[in-house]
Amino acid sequence: MPSWLPRAALEAVLIVFAVVLGFIVNEWREARHEDQAAQLALERIVEELDTNLQALEQAAEYHATIAEAPGELEEQVRSGDLPSRGGLLETVMPSLPQGISPPILSDVAWTYAGQTGALDQLDFDLMADVARLYSVQELGTATTWQMIAETFFFNEESFEEHDITGKLSFMRLAFVELVAQERSLIANYQSVLPRVRDRIA
Repeated sequence: MPSWLPRAALEAVLIVFAVVLGFIVNEWREARHEDQAAQLALERIVEELDTNLQALEQAAEYHATIAEAPGELEEQVRSGDLPSRGGLLETVMPSLPQGISPPILSDVAWTYAGQTGALDQLDFDLMADVARLYSVQELGTATTWQMIAETFFFNEESFEEHDITGKLSFMRLAFVELVAQERSLIANYQSVLPRVRDRIA
């Protein structure tokens, strides 16, 4: 046996070992980077959910106080204390001290985390619950608020004189529905938020 053969075999084994070790280290680094990205995404989502919940609670409290205002105005119209014809905005706005005050709810952290794939390795059931929460926020409360704004406030008819009795009744129902949706969304937030917070290492 040539004298160089044991040395060549040892060098070959060391090269293979170094390559395998390099792969293992790279995989460990990638896994660690993915874990850090997921944790950062969770922290941002928790911060966003906290901020949204606070805004939602304030808005729901205000909307609950003004939800009956259109009904009270409708009663005043029916009793003759207010004219039945008039501008809807002119009639309603004195009863809405802060206007309609929609909650400003963000989904930036959630959307960004989804686009970057930072949440791919996290618990699917929990992430599905968070996704449903954001979906209800967008398709429920935000849609109802937009309907209220467009139907009663941001159109020409609201500035013109009309019989406002029917509009006042419809507005009251819309605000009552909005408050119900906001309270339901708050309950969803209060259920999901602690579970997401618990996943932060």
